Amino acid sequence: MEPASDLYGAMTAAIERLAADDWQIEADPRFGFTFIRRAGERRLLMLTPRDPNDSTPQSFNPFK
Repeated sequence: MEPASDLYGAMTAAIERLAADDWQIEADPRFGFTFIRRAGERRLLMLTPRDPNDSTPQSFNPFK
């Protein structure tokens, strides 16, 4: 995404695309994340800031 993008709009658009594939949102995504579910599968949908030039791991590991 480009800098200064409408993140809430992007999240809303992603949820609408997923809803067309029968995914159901579990909570309001106002904090930049929500869980979605479909047919017994549950996923986390979230937007996080990321510098495209940063090569460090993106996910959090509580065991490090």
